[in-house]
Amino acid sequence: MMGWILWLLGYPDVARAGSGATLQRAEAIGRPHTQAYAAYYASVLHAFCCEPSVARTYAERCFGLSEEHGFGHWGNLSRAVRGICANQLDPSSDPLATVSSELAEYVGTGYLGGVTTLYALLAQEFLEEHQLAPAREIISKGLETVERTSERFFEAELLRLKARALVIEGGPGVSTDAQKLLEESLAIAQSQNARSLELRAATDLALLTRDQGRFADARDLLAPVYDRFTEGVETQDLKEAKALLDDLAERL
Repeated sequence: MMGWILWLLGYPDVARAGSGATLQRAEAIGRPHTQAYAAYYASVLHAFCCEPSVARTYAERCFGLSEEHGFGHWGNLSRAVRGICANQLDPSSDPLATVSSELAEYVGTGYLGGVTTLYALLAQEFLEEHQLAPAREIISKGLETVERTSERFFEAELLRLKARALVIEGGPGVSTDAQKLLEESLAIAQSQNARSLELRAATDLALLTRDQGRFADARDLLAPVYDRFTEGVETQDLKEAKALLDDLAERL
């Protein structure tokens, strides 16, 4: 769990190192349930770090242990992560509809703890393929769960993805509506000190601002958020933010 928290706080390198130590400790203990538990949390951490190959390896590990020992809980969760990562690595395989159906079935049993995490990951993949209808359905379910359970650690991310869906669709008034959602996402992330989600929201808002021709405003929005990071410069999120800042510098 600490790995997730550290990533949210803006320490991806420390988060991954700690997760690796946890996995080693779980293997040393040698209890299958402990191993499955650690592997699932590692899979989600690496999925949010945009490392699908590593994430899928841990999801497969968790799923294999769950199948062998009858851990229905971890088996269902790891199956979802495995499908999301498989789609990232090979979009032609298109397992997302199956993942969505299985996740709905699982939630239907009454389990809701931590599920907003999977909604955020799954919605992101639907949006990458411009599948707007299923993306919006998943985002809506995620935000409904946020209100129902007060599980708010990925609320900012779900709002950011809702804005991205609007941008992808385009049309009259989209820029204004998307901006409001991104500003809300940014404010929530800042209130939670969730710097990784703050960076994502700031990057998307800066992109929107740049596309309106407001280059200095976009830079002033994103640069302070990016500059607060002291590690993780090789992660995808920071690389994308840096590339946008470089583009804005050239335009000014």
